[in-house]
Amino acid sequence: MEQLLADYQRLAERRALPAMMAGHVTTDVENFSDPAALEARIAELSPARGWRLCQSGQGIFRDGWPGANPEWGALLAAEGTLPDGALAVHQDGAGGWRLVRYRHQDGGEGLCDEVELLAQGGGRLSYRRYWEQGPTGPEQVAAILVDVQAGQGE
Repeated sequence: MEQLLADYQRLAERRALPAMMAGHVTTDVENFSDPAALEARIAELSPARGWRLCQSGQGIFRDGWPGANPEWGALLAAEGTLPDGALAVHQDGAGGWRLVRYRHQDGGEGLCDEVELLAQGGGRLSYRRYWEQGPTGPEQVAAILVDVQAGQGE
């Protein structure tokens, strides 16, 4: 990966590419069958910024986890920033949810970069992507939310 990073950095000098650095991500997975327990765990982790998708609503948050909203229905998916990484929540296909906690680690055998994407309704979502050597070359193994920026007029 060191040679790949050096080659990428030489290419980035001539092209508009995001900065690449050595880094990897670790994960912890928790499974939930009770929506109240899931909400309590998310509140305990206290994501600062992110987005959530519910049965009847979706939106971003920038001032901490907003908690359950009965008018929006059940939580379907969410991502949020944490001081040492991020969390992602999704349905598990068996009536429950999976919460994945991602932690960034400097160095190691992987590479990472950061990209910005447009958020629905304006603003930007920043993600850190993680790459590892696969059988045919570098493969993206994870992407974690690292920031949410407001759109114009917000």
